[in-house]
Amino acid sequence: MIFDAIVTIIAGIARGIASLFGSLPAPTWIGDFGSAWGSFVGLGASLDPWVPWNLLVTVVTAILACVAVSLGVKMVRIVLSLFTGGGGSAA
Repeated sequence: MIFDAIVTIIAGIARGIASLFGSLPAPTWIGDFGSAWGSFVGLGASLDPWVPWNLLVTVVTAILACVAVSLGVKMVRIVLSLFTGGGGSAA
């Protein structure tokens, strides 16, 4: 009952704030995101003489792979720490 009242009050406040803005049209770039992304990539392609994109992609891929491996090792260590091996604490 209390939770329902709190949710009703919060929803009423949000509805009141939303009614202050009226009906605004959505921006045009929301529906045309593919074209905006294409122009962004096109602008980056013109930097090809100064930015070694192949090296940059390789470095970013290597960093992401290292992060993924380290998170995997961490998850394995967490799971293995749950098993004490018959005695003692897992700490």
